Amino acid sequence: MDSGLPTEPVPQVQSDQGRGQLWVRRMSMLLFVTLSAVVGVVLVLLPWSLQWTANRLLWSYPDLRAAIGNGFVRGVCSGLGILNLWNGFREAVHYHEGHGAAK
Repeated sequence: MDSGLPTEPVPQVQSDQGRGQLWVRRMSMLLFVTLSAVVGVVLVLLPWSLQWTANRLLWSYPDLRAAIGNGFVRGVCSGLGILNLWNGFREAVHYHEGHGAAK
């Protein structure tokens, strides 16, 4: 049933608050991916470097130094680093802004 009145589409105007939330979400994703990448690379490379066991913090604790120098512990730390890298990469690839996002 037509009422005779003209119907115009209502424009979708995104508020400044919505844009602000969108940029906060974007920046938090960028920070998360960057932090995951940095921590991941450090955890992958550091256990196999000389600084891992030859540092001042471990000079007083030779048993702890031997345990940390174990290949299994180094491998676990590197594995956690790889998981960190994978998680950051996965989050970056699967990021989407949803239906109400500004283009």
